[in-house]
Amino acid sequence: TLQAEATQILGDFSDGVMGTANIIMTPFPEWRISPFFTVGGGVIRTEPHATIVRAEDREDEIVHAGAGANVYLSDRFVLRIEYKRHTVLTSRDDNEEIDQWKAGFSVFF
Repeated sequence: TLQAEATQILGDFSDGVMGTANIIMTPFPEWRISPFFTVGGGVIRTEPHATIVRAEDREDEIVHAGAGANVYLSDRFVLRIEYKRHTVLTSRDDNEEIDQWKAGFSVFF
């Protein structure tokens, strides 16, 4: 499966937006608890909160890998849990790593 995501990031020291594209591999889609794996990349734009000195906006490339599961609670309800490990490819010598946990429900009508 191909997936595109747009994310808004809110924080105490900076805010940002992230856009990524993913490839999702589901090896056993017929299972009640169906695991999946994802890899992808995109762009992250960070806007630091600076009060004394004007901070430069930063735009960096980002890559990620993750895993999760779709849990089919019934024919119409699906619980999705997911973990992703993002690596921000900064222009500095030190790349940043970010963990992302997500959980959500899907309802079919």
